[in-house]
Amino acid sequence: MNVCVDNNKGVWLRRNYLKGKGVSENTIKKWCNRKIVICKKDSNHTYILYDTIPTPTRKKLPDKAMLLYDFKQEQAGGLQQHFFSQLSEAYNAPRSGHWRNEILKAHGTFEQIKFGEKVNEFARKAAVFERILSIYGGKKRELEPLYRAYDQLFPGNFSKKNRFCMVIKQAKEKGILSVAVNGSCLNRKKEKHGALHKYFACFILSHPKGFELTESHRKLAGACESANIDTPSLKWLWTYRKNNRNDIELYRLGPSKWEAKNGIRTTTIPACYAGDTWEIDGWEIPIYYRRERKDGKIDRFAKAVLFTVMDSHSQKIIGWRIAESENTETILKGLEKAVRETGTLPYEIVSDNHSFNKTKEAGHFKEDVASLGVIWNVDMNPRRKSNLERTFRTLGDKHFKNQFGYTGQGIRSVTETGVTQPELMDEYLKSENAQDFSQIVVTTMAMIKDYNNSTVKTYKDTPHNRYEESERPNAKPVDDARRVRLFIRKTEHTIRNNQVTITRGEHKFEYQLNAEYFFEYNNKKVAVRYENFDKIYLYNIETDEPVCCVSQKAPVHRSAANQTESDRIILNKHAGRRKGIMVQSRKRREEILAQAEALNKSAYHIVNKLTTPKDVIEEIKKDTVLSLECIEEYGFNIDSVRKIPFVDKSIDPALKPKKEKENRSPFYSGEGTMKVLETLDINN
Repeated sequence: MNVCVDNNKGVWLRRNYLKGKGVSENTIKKWCNRKIVICKKDSNHTYILYDTIPTPTRKKLPDKAMLLYDFKQEQAGGLQQHFFSQLSEAYNAPRSGHWRNEILKAHGTFEQIKFGEKVNEFARKAAVFERILSIYGGKKRELEPLYRAYDQLFPGNFSKKNRFCMVIKQAKEKGILSVAVNGSCLNRKKEKHGALHKYFACFILSHPKGFELTESHRKLAGACESANIDTPSLKWLWTYRKNNRNDIELYRLGPSKWEAKNGIRTTTIPACYAGDTWEIDGWEIPIYYRRERKDGKIDRFAKAVLFTVMDSHSQKIIGWRIAESENTETILKGLEKAVRETGTLPYEIVSDNHSFNKTKEAGHFKEDVASLGVIWNVDMNPRRKSNLERTFRTLGDKHFKNQFGYTGQGIRSVTETGVTQPELMDEYLKSENAQDFSQIVVTTMAMIKDYNNSTVKTYKDTPHNRYEESERPNAKPVDDARRVRLFIRKTEHTIRNNQVTITRGEHKFEYQLNAEYFFEYNNKKVAVRYENFDKIYLYNIETDEPVCCVSQKAPVHRSAANQTESDRIILNKHAGRRKGIMVQSRKRREEILAQAEALNKSAYHIVNKLTTPKDVIEEIKKDTVLSLECIEEYGFNIDSVRKIPFVDKSIDPALKPKKEKENRSPFYSGEGTMKVLETLDINN
C-alpha cells in the first residue's frame, strides 16, 4: 500500500510513492541522513511520516485529508477482494451438497415440480450465507466491501446495502434456508386467471389511448362479463401490468417514444468536418403575425415557418427560407441558398420523413445530387438531427425570446420559463402591435446572424468561425452553372385541357399552351422545369428536348363592369388563341386529306359513300311490291312523296376536296353562266 495509517492516525507515505510524485531519491536520502523526517520499514518497504516532510515539499503533495480518503478506499478494495475470494470458495465447495439435502427435506415439492436447477442454486446461496455468518463480525466498515463482494457473485440480487444487512440479520434469527430459498417457487398452484383474461388485459392496457388503471379494470370487467368468465381483481391487473410493462408500453406509447424512453439508441460521434453532413428541418417561428386569407378574412394568429439547413460539424445555419408553410418550394429554396452561400454540396443530407420526399420534384432533385455523390438519408432517429433540434431550442430561448411578440415554447412546455405570461401575450395581440410577414422575415434574418456569431459553450467558438476554419475533404464543389441546372426543378405533368396545373398547398398555378402545341401535346405527359412559378419550361418526356416556355395564366374579371383594359387585352388574346387552334386543326386535317388523295384520288368518295344516307324513295320506287303496299296499306302514292332533305354539315370541310371556284367576271371568255357582252361600235 502506498499510504498507511497508524493507531494514532499518523499518515505514512511509501518511499516509491514520493518518487512518483516528483521527489528525487537524493532528496529523500538527505532527509534520512540529516534525520529531518521520521522513517520506518514494513515488509521491506520504507515509509516516511507525512507531518515530518519539509513544508515546501509537502505543499506539492495531496493534503492529509485526501491521503486518508485514499487509504480508506484502498483498504476497502483489499477487503472486498478478500471477502470475494472467501465467498467464491464457499460457492464452489462441496458443502453445497449438504445444503441441497436440507432443502429437499424441508421442501419436498421441488422434486415434484422439477426445480432441480433451482435447488442447486439455492444450495450454493445457502453455503455462501453460511460463510458470511462466519466471517462477518458486524463491524460497520466491513459491510460495504462484503455487500460488493456478494454482488459480484450474485449480480442484482439486492438493490441496496441496507436490504443486504437485513437479510444477514434474518439468516441469524430464522436460519439460512429462510434467505437462501425463494418462497415464490414453492407450492405453485394452478393459475386462477387464464389466457383469455391475459388477452383482455393486454389489449386494454396496450391501447394507444392510454386508459388509467381503474378505467382499464372497468373495461376488463365488461369484457369478462361478456365472455361469461370471472373478473380478476384490480391488484391482479396491476401485477399483470407490472410484469409485462415492456410489451404494454411499446404499443401504448408508440415505437419512437418507447425507444426514446428506454434509451434504445446508438452512441454517435458528430461530423468531423464541415460539409460532411447537412441537417434540414422546418421550425415554427414563435411570433404571431397578421395574414390575409383567400376568403378576405384576417388571421391574427398566423405563424411563419423557418426552413433551416445546418452544417452538422460547425452547427452553423448555412441556408434558410422563411415562408408561410413548409412546402416543396420552401425546401428547395432553402437548399439552393445553402449551395449558393457555400459553393458546395455535403457528403450527406439528413431529413425527416417529410411529405416533400414523396413529390416528383424531390425525386428528380435526389437523382441529380446523387450523380454528384451526395447521399440523401430519410431518418426518423431523433439523434441524427439532434444538433438541429438543439439549435431551434437555442434560437427560441436565447435569441427570439428577446424580441417583441415571442410566444414561448408553447402551452405543452414543461419548464416554467417556456410559457409567455398571458398578460404579455394580450399586449402582443393588440391590433396596433400586430406584425406583418415582412417584419417576421427581418427579425428572423437578424436572429440567424446573431446565432451564427454567438459563442457555443461546448466549442468555445462561434459556428461561423468553426465552419470557416474547418477543412472540407468530403464536400462536393458546385459551380454556378451546375447550381442553376440543379435547382431549376424538373417534374412530370400531363397536359389536361391544354394547360399544365401545378398545385402547391393551397395555391394552384395554371399555364396554358400556345395554339401551335395544342394538338401535339394536349393529353400527353411532358417534363416541366421551373425556377419560380411565373414561368415554366416544357420538355419532351422521352428526349428531354425543349418544347416551349409558358407563362402563368392570368385571371380576368367575369363581369364587364369590373373588367379593366388588361382584362380586355387578355380576352382578345384568348379569342385569337382559340381561332389559332381552329386554324391549326384545319391545316392538319387538310394535310391528312392531301396525303390520302396522293395515294388514291377517290379517297373522299370511298369513305363518304359509307356515311351518306341512301335515297330510300328511289329504292322504294324500284320495288313494285313496296310501292303497291304504300298505296294499299297507307293510302299515298310513292311518286307524291317529297325528297328527304340531307344536310352535310357533320363532315369537317377540311376533309372534303375543295370545289373549283366559278369565275363570275364579266370579262371571262370561258364557259360559265355569264354571257359574253357584245362589242359596241361607237361609230354607228
